[in-house]
Formats: sequence, structure tokens, C-alpha cells
Amino acid sequence: MIVKRIFVLAALTLLGACIMVFTKEPVFAAADGRGAPAMRPGVWDSDPNPGCQRDEAKPVSQWPSCANGFVVLDDHTIGSFYDETGKPAWTTSDYVLASGKPRVFQVHFTSDDPLTPSAFFYAGFEPTKLDDAGRIVAGQTWFVVCGPPPPAQASTSGDGAQQQRVGTLHPFAGLTMDKDGVNCMPASPDALRNAARGSHALTAAKDISNAHWVRDGRE
Repeated sequence: MIVKRIFVLAALTLLGACIMVFTKEPVFAAADGRGAPAMRPGVWDSDPNPGCQRDEAKPVSQWPSCANGFVVLDDHTIGSFYDETGKPAWTTSDYVLASGKPRVFQVHFTSDDPLTPSAFFYAGFEPTKLDDAGRIVAGQTWFVVCGPPPPAQASTSGDGAQQQRVGTLHPFAGLTMDKDGVNCMPASPDALRNAARGSHALTAAKDISNAHWVRDGRE
């Protein structure tokens, strides 16, 4: 799972430009996840940063900051021991794992910093293993983006200055770019699912995160 990386990239996105899809209001409600397998509560681990060594047998609070462990508290709350700055601090966020193909993970990013306002971020999610009770115990995730990145020469001009364009020139169907051509807004839940499918096709294998359930409990 990419929970902590969502927090990090969320902060960067809200401070500048990024092609990740984010919204000020949630696209999915809790009811949108009902009827589909839920993530098993407990400690989860996902691909760590390169060269990071962690011992899954230890409590999550003892894992290094380079690790990407997290805790599923219930079917709508998720927690991480490190905040978006890498400081030790338990943080929790509301999430929805929406049903559909692909499934979409919506996480609510909040911050005390007035420069990084509240927003909702999205990742595609593909369960890869269920336990005997039908709960998800492993899966793959990838960020939902607005569309393919612009070519290197694409630029926008303002007061005579040239700068590299960040936003896509070809947003996925159902996404509308803002007037600055930087961020995008999905017209509907299905548009967001379509963007998740398109984003998977654009995502390199090394950038698809694998996550698995480790044990019950919060540590």
C-alpha cells in the first residue's frame, strides 16, 4: 500500500503542481465499498524505500521511517506511525475502498499546516489474496493521475516567460483540467475508475506497490 507515500505526495501536490488526481470533496462514500471484500484489520506492510531494512516481527512503532508499514483500524480508518514529514507521530485518516473494476482507494489527507489544506487522494487497488473469511490480505496499488505526462517540450507561457508544463495535455475521459492546466477534476465515480485503469497502464512495474497483511492488532 502507498499510504505514507500518499501523505508525502499529497503535501507536495497541495504546495505545487502535480498530475495526481485530488479533490476537495470525496468522490466515494462509505456505502460505495459495501458488498466487496474489505481489507483485513491489523498491521500491514508494503514495499519499503530502496535499501530499507525492517523487521516485521517488531511493533510498527519500531520500524524505521524508510518503511511503509501501516495499520488498518477498521473498514474506514487507517493509521501510520510516521507523518508526511517523516517524524514519529501516529496519524489516522479516513478511507474508502470503493468497489468496481478496478477498485479505488480514497484517502482523506489532512494537515495542521495552513499551506496544505484538506483534500482527498486516490489510488487504484487490485486485491491479490483473500483469507478464509474473504478479507483482503494482499494487494497492489498505484496512484491515479490525470493522464499521460506532457512531452518534454510542452510549455506554458506567462508574462513572456516559458516554463515546463506539468499537467497532462490529454486527460483521461471524464476528467476536466483546471484553467491553469495543472490539476484535474473527475466528473463522476466512473470517471475516476476509468482514470485508475488508465493510470495502471501508464505506471511502471517498479512503481506499483505491493502490500500484505502481517498480523492482527495495532502494533
